Amino acid sequence: MHVVEKRLLDLVGILLQRPLTLQEARDLKESYQYLVEREWKKGLLEMQSFMAYQTDDAEWQHEICRQIDALDGR
Repeated sequence: MHVVEKRLLDLVGILLQRPLTLQEARDLKESYQYLVEREWKKGLLEMQSFMAYQTDDAEWQHEICRQIDALDGR
């Protein structure tokens, strides 16, 4: 699990128990924004990967897969 995902889950758990501090609320917002942006980028890369597959461009598809892995922290 990515560190930002873990922090977001921790903060949601805290929120169920008590109100968040100002810093925790900032962390929650930043974590959410980071994950939304990461998923948006990943979706674009997955569409490009499909285009590479459709055009039988293995080199391009491998490069896209490397970029997806980098987003996932692999």
